[in-house]
Amino acid sequence: MHWVLFVAAIIMMTQVVAPIGAHAQTDLEKTQNLAICLSGKYPSACNHEWLTPEEREEVEAAERQDNLNTCLTGRFQSLCKKDLLTDSELEKVLAAEQEENLRTCMTGRYPSLCDRSQLTPEQLLEVQAAEKRAAEFGTE
Repeated sequence: MHWVLFVAAIIMMTQVVAPIGAHAQTDLEKTQNLAICLSGKYPSACNHEWLTPEEREEVEAAERQDNLNTCLTGRFQSLCKKDLLTDSELEKVLAAEQEENLRTCMTGRYPSLCDRSQLTPEQLLEVQAAEKRAAEFGTE
């Protein structure tokens, strides 16, 4: 199903778009747009102007949920739109980011990706030991 939405998004992005009002959207175009929009994954490929007020609410919820799913991995901080999160969601996301940072740090293999400011003194000692082991045995 995701690949269908992806293909539809590519088709819509590669088509020449006429100025607003220059042509009426076909039912197929509206359906394809709605499918892309409701995935929540491609907000920039969604023509929000074609949506009804009810569809806009559904799409906003889908975009927020997809953003939350991305944020909760803790791995893609630059893709996480924290301004869309509630206070409790933000708390969970920050915890997920700290956990992911600790996982990265504890490998000892990627010191430049480790944010030491998020570590406790005990964790920092463990990370330093992991980095020393990684340096002794190679990083590959």
